[in-house]
Amino acid sequence: VTIRLDHPADRAGDAIGLIREAFPSLPVLPTQPVGVGAKWQATTAARVADKLDVTQVTDYEVVAHDGSSWTIKGATKVSGKDQKVDSATIAAITGTGTSETTIAEGAPYPTHKSSVETQFTASDPGSTDPTKSVQFTIKVGGSVIPK
Repeated sequence: VTIRLDHPADRAGDAIGLIREAFPSLPVLPTQPVGVGAKWQATTAARVADKLDVTQVTDYEVVAHDGSSWTIKGATKVSGKDQKVDSATIAAITGTGTSETTIAEGAPYPTHKSSVETQFTASDPGSTDPTKSVQFTIKVGGSVIPK
């Protein structure tokens, strides 16, 4: 998703950043037709809070087909390499997530809900004291329900 403002107001970048974090990502669909029970995997490079590089691997499955609608469920695993962010060392990046998308023929946008949780440890790179590290958990979720 690309969001662009031709004439941004003060702090518009902060607002766009929040929208980008909360906007749910839809499933990556296979190029070949699929039916109920079809499974596939998609890997996405992402940035958490516009600073932390992570990899999200999502396993998708078509779980239902009812008339003109299809329901796809996803299970995501988050991982990342140790990295420097500002003056901290970030390590032990893990996480999980779920999604459910219902695509209906003729609808301008699918019904979609998703959530992902990312955990990591931040520490001072100059310290060997384990009590000087902090464990973080970032939870992001959203839903789109077209009218």
